[in-house]
Amino acid sequence: METIEKKIYQIPLEKQHTIYKDKNGKILYGTTTVLNILAKPALYQWYYKMGKEGINPFKKKDTAGDIGTIAHALIMCHLKGWELDKSNLPPQNVSIAENCVISYFEWEKGKTIKPLLIEQELIDEVLGYGGTIDLYGEIDKELCLIDFKTSSGIYKDMWYQVAGYRNLLQKNKYQVDKVTILNIGKDENSDFAMKSLKNTDIQFEIFKNCLNTYKLQKEEK
Repeated sequence: METIEKKIYQIPLEKQHTIYKDKNGKILYGTTTVLNILAKPALYQWYYKMGKEGINPFKKKDTAGDIGTIAHALIMCHLKGWELDKSNLPPQNVSIAENCVISYFEWEKGKTIKPLLIEQELIDEVLGYGGTIDLYGEIDKELCLIDFKTSSGIYKDMWYQVAGYRNLLQKNKYQVDKVTILNIGKDENSDFAMKSLKNTDIQFEIFKNCLNTYKLQKEEK
């Protein structure tokens, strides 16, 4: 019997900002970039706390982002049956990211999961934006959008983001019964936190308003 070699995935050392383009090559706005126009009180409080402790919050935030990237990659490899090449990654970050994956496994336990899209880039050419879907698939017989977070909690602006993602799926002919934010903590003693919404109409209206404001700011002279 022929042996099928497992795909090895490597995270680029220099993280590339995802660029979304329409069919004519026009660059579109990214969902997370659009939402940067919103005030984030919890983030500002965290900056203050880090500063009080003598820690550079921007350096700390970059490290946390790296951990989130690794955690997403580990989950993607798990779902696709791939293997993550960890040779170019900081061992400490890998170790923390693996805590996130343990939390993910706790959430996954006992569920019937049929992945349909994993880390999939999608665009809406009419509204002019794009985004990357963490996981879309059939979860216990419901068609669900799952967005993974490695933050300290689940915040309002996250729902505006996933509402934007839901629209991307629907514009690309995917049915979405439910959206879920799954927060998988970095601490080895932390568990997962999960919240779901069936209806995200209000959150999507807020996202569209953010998108329109972002566009106007770009056009402002």
